[in-house]
Amino acid sequence: MRNSKRVLLSVVCFVLAFALLAALSLGIYYGSETLAIMDSRVRASLAGSLDRLMIGSSHAWNGFMPAVFDVRLHSSSYNLSGGVFPMYAKNYFLQKELERNPLKIVYIEISDDTLTRTNEHDYAEGDEIAIARLDSWGERLTYMKRFLSFNDCVNVYSRALLRGGQAAVAILQGKSTLDYAARGYYGKDGTDVSLSPEEAEREHNVDKITPADYREENIEGLTTLIKTCRDAGIQPVIVVMPVSDTHLWKTEGEEEFRLWIENYGREQNCPVYDFNLLRERYELFSDKTSFRDGGHLSKRGAETFTTVFAELMEKAEQGGEISDRFFESYDELLQASPYQP
Repeated sequence: MRNSKRVLLSVVCFVLAFALLAALSLGIYYGSETLAIMDSRVRASLAGSLDRLMIGSSHAWNGFMPAVFDVRLHSSSYNLSGGVFPMYAKNYFLQKELERNPLKIVYIEISDDTLTRTNEHDYAEGDEIAIARLDSWGERLTYMKRFLSFNDCVNVYSRALLRGGQAAVAILQGKSTLDYAARGYYGKDGTDVSLSPEEAEREHNVDKITPADYREENIEGLTTLIKTCRDAGIQPVIVVMPVSDTHLWKTEGEEEFRLWIENYGREQNCPVYDFNLLRERYELFSDKTSFRDGGHLSKRGAETFTTVFAELMEKAEQGGEISDRFFESYDELLQASPYQP
């Protein structure tokens, strides 16, 4: 009996200690705006001023620099993107900003990754980021109740505990990763992702994506985003961010993706700009310096992309023709690839 009481007491003490540490971790995490993903106060401080949003997943999060864009277009933009951001989260945050900003244009970043992700396996990280970006505990609980299953909540909870530790370390070191001036953009240093001639010969088209892999819930989510914009009198624009030449060389199915997204854009009466197809892409972007990995731009690549993006959007908005700046297909693009033998 005495041993049973000791075991029970030990269990109770362990549970209480864990609960205390968890509460401390979550309190530090959600109670401070320390990490780059926690931008609710930044967005609140800009309420009433934003006229453009870029909304997407990590490709846009790491690739669009509002500070560079705004200089060219004399605009007030924000990068409302996040790693593995679910479609329902994008729409939730879009509606939130629509209510408090005079938005005119929303750039919706899309990739084949966005269309093929599954809620069951890919969105725990995105949901955790979305919850961290909300304004209050009440709103976080409402989001979880509305969108997440019990297993999703467990995954989010475990990720949030780790983030709490990161936030605590950042506070102790005085090294906040949050940058108000970045307006949602999250830059990372570049790395060399280029292929040697031997690797290029061996790895051509080793990966394959087809429209059969696109998930219906993701397509429906994209349509909902466009409808949300239309209902608010805002122009939606679909944007495909540049990925590395290595990614394009290794992935079969990008031409099918182009045909699908362009046909979808026509059906939705929504402009589509695929910046992988820039005619000068091999001069603008280098696999040695422009990317942080195969699919995401580095700080250097993001600045280059945003500069060109702003230039072309300005010309298009003034009624100019910009189609001549793009290859007509991925087949034509890859004929100029540096990996061609």
